[in-house]
Amino acid sequence: MQESVVPGDKRYDEFLSLLKESSDLHYPIAQFRYAEILLKGQGLKKDVPEALRLLNQSKEKEPRSKELLALIYLQEIGKGAVGRDTVKGIGLLTQSAAAGLMTSQYLLGTFYLHGENGLDKSTLQAYYWLRRAAEQGDKVSQLTLARLVGQGFEVPPDDKRSKAWECLANSQKGFDSFDLCKDG
Repeated sequence: MQESVVPGDKRYDEFLSLLKESSDLHYPIAQFRYAEILLKGQGLKKDVPEALRLLNQSKEKEPRSKELLALIYLQEIGKGAVGRDTVKGIGLLTQSAAAGLMTSQYLLGTFYLHGENGLDKSTLQAYYWLRRAAEQGDKVSQLTLARLVGQGFEVPPDDKRSKAWECLANSQKGFDSFDLCKDG
């Protein structure tokens, strides 16, 4: 069993040192992880500009860097270092969603569903991205699809497909709170 290390622990300082070394050698995963730590200020001084630099360097090889950059642009996490930019944010989020990142797919789907962050409301686009996330096992996307399909957004309602999505979501934790999925 691997022990976790926490800020303030000598092993954490060693971990940070190795991570920084790897980041300086331009390893994309290390750059992403080190940028996460810099954004949160975990065990070292928070440094948003440096985190942004690392994320921009690694974004072409590490889709999670694109996702994190997208969130920075959409939520103004980097106030003072970068302003809110929905065009850049949605562009990066779309790229990371296309690369298969489930969280990006879910977020993009919900943004389309509600017409948020500069996107026009599009149930078809929402369905596309939510389905991709749902197929990877995202329970919230599965439940959202169950509602979309059951209420018939832009298509006739389909109770059978709605139930299938809800049953899939419920099966993840091994429970069915309303006995919805029982046969018979």
